[in-house]
Amino acid sequence: SEVTSSNGSSSMASVCGATLALLDAGVPIKSPVAGLSVGLAKRKNEDDNYQLLIDITGSEDHYGAMDCKIAGSHDKVTAIHMDVHEPLQHQIIFDAFKLAREARVVLLDEMGALAARSSNQTIKNFTPRAELKP
Repeated sequence: SEVTSSNGSSSMASVCGATLALLDAGVPIKSPVAGLSVGLAKRKNEDDNYQLLIDITGSEDHYGAMDCKIAGSHDKVTAIHMDVHEPLQHQIIFDAFKLAREARVVLLDEMGALAARSSNQTIKNFTPRAELKP
C-alpha cells in the first residue's frame, strides 16, 4: 500500500491496503484485516450529548475529543490506538467500539468482494516467497 498524503487516517488506510495487496497476490492469510478511525465530537464536560464519527478528517482529529483507531478481522480486534483530550465515560468508549465493529465488518465485506473479483486465490509468480531450510 502506498499512502503519501491523507486528510484522514493514513495508518488505517495502510492496514486495508496491505490486506488487499496480500489477497490480490494470492498470499494465504488466516483472516483479512481492516482498520478505521472513530472520532468524538462533544462539548467539554458534556458526556450526555455527543456524536461519534467514522474515518475522521484532520480537522475533526484536531478539534475532536477523541481519535480512536481500531483494526481487526470480522471477529477479532488486532490493534487499538486511542488519543483523548479528557477522561471519557465508559458508555462513550463502548459505543465507539460497537460503531467501529459495525463499520469494520462493512469494510471487510467490501474488501472481500473486491478481492474475489481480482484474484483467483493462487499465489502469483511475482509474489515473494519464504523458504524454510533445515
